[in-house]
Amino acid sequence: MHVVAVIAAAGQGRRFGAAQPKQLLAIGGRSVLQRSVDAFDASPRVDEIIVTAPPDLAALNPAKLEELQAVFDLKW
Repeated sequence: MHVVAVIAAAGQGRRFGAAQPKQLLAIGGRSVLQRSVDAFDASPRVDEIIVTAPPDLAALNPAKLEELQAVFDLKW
């Protein structure tokens, strides 16, 4: 069986009141999103991880996307 984890990180986090989406805020040196990705990545049962992202995050300049891709080991 092929198991896919979908991490819904497409929210804007406006109610949270931060300057950036809450999924990118750091807690203990790692972002909320990174902690979620790491949790699924650590599971031997998960074969693939898909992360949804808000349109403004996907519209970032290529250098920023490459930085995020490296941090999160994402495939765009």
